[in-house]
Amino acid sequence: LEYRPTMSSPPAQAGGRYYFRVAVDREVQVQFPAVLPDPRPVTPIVPRAERVREPWDISFSADLERTARWVDGVLATRPDVTNRDWQRRLRENIRFSAVEPGRRQLVDRPAMFHIDGLAHIVGLMNSGKTTLTDLVAIDRVRFHGNRVGIVVGSVSDVLAKVSFFRTLGIKAVPLYGSSNRAEHAGRYWRTVVEERLQLVPDDATPPDPAAVYTNMSCLLEPFRRDNDPGWAPLDPRDFPCHGDLRSTDGRNTKHDCPLLSICPVQRVRREVAEAEIWVTTPNCLLDSRAEPATVAVRWFEAAQWHLDLLIIDEAD
Repeated sequence: LEYRPTMSSPPAQAGGRYYFRVAVDREVQVQFPAVLPDPRPVTPIVPRAERVREPWDISFSADLERTARWVDGVLATRPDVTNRDWQRRLRENIRFSAVEPGRRQLVDRPAMFHIDGLAHIVGLMNSGKTTLTDLVAIDRVRFHGNRVGIVVGSVSDVLAKVSFFRTLGIKAVPLYGSSNRAEHAGRYWRTVVEERLQLVPDDATPPDPAAVYTNMSCLLEPFRRDNDPGWAPLDPRDFPCHGDLRSTDGRNTKHDCPLLSICPVQRVRREVAEAEIWVTTPNCLLDSRAEPATVAVRWFEAAQWHLDLLIIDEAD
């Protein structure tokens, strides 16, 4: 397909004054300091003309048991992580049966199973489907160098999954829409506070790795020059990240925020192309624009170029 190339704007300059709109009749002006961090390039997602699928044979002993041992070994020093006992869960909680072409009955507890295109795994609740697919994802990333995407039902599930994978040292990033980002971040922090045994963790409790993806602070706040009675912190939907800053020199040219390379809100954008696992929701996968990318596409299109495996947990 002939995709439309994305357009980019130059970053605003140090010492310059710019404005952006937060409503039809309201402008916000920012005055940048004389020195700004040097902008760093961000690796974009690029289209691929074609791909050749590689069939996989996944062995329970050689692949999944090895992966479960590795996960349990990493978590041995993390008693705060409750998602554990992977070897026991694989041996005791999962009874896997496979369908072989040309046979009428299931093959009970095969030594391996085959993935070549679409594979559908069905089972009752708590029968181990998520345990199995998480082990497959970790195995493909950790021992085979593949990239994996996982689709879950909610943003809370996205952040929980990212937190777990990053605890293992796997580069996972959360993908979810920007329209309700502040609401999702607030819900995440409320959950963290409610589930912790103590409000302020001590040095023995490492911080949640997903917390860095829920920062909703705009770095332009200190440079604002509006102080009217209706002043309020910027809503995340009004952040002037890409092409929303306008010069006040009479030319009215569009500019990107010059702080994107250090902005906490833009962390996923800086990491997504190099990430090993994308975790997202169905809405984001189908509706949200993939950024950064050299062409205008949604995440499900970018996944076809970038990922080797896409796992949809709870396909309904």
